[in-house]
Amino acid sequence: MDSGDVALGEYFLQWWGALAHANGVVEQGVGLYGADSDHVTAGALREDLVRVLTEPSFRENAVRLRDETKGIPTPPGTSLRSWSG
Repeated sequence: MDSGDVALGEYFLQWWGALAHANGVVEQGVGLYGADSDHVTAGALREDLVRVLTEPSFRENAVRLRDETKGIPTPPGTSLRSWSG
């Protein structure tokens, strides 16, 4: 494998990792994802932001996801900062 293959692999890992994360945010109901960043407008971005900040389902799902995450055990010898809720 040459260095070009490694760079290309790292590029795809970065891109698909971010895309998978964005899809998970949407699937969990904690946010929105604007896939077409080349055509985003200030108005559309504002509309989505207002929606996330005002629709109760986004907060409810974020609280649910936070609580689920808090219930996941950490590896031995580690700790997480306390979460407020």
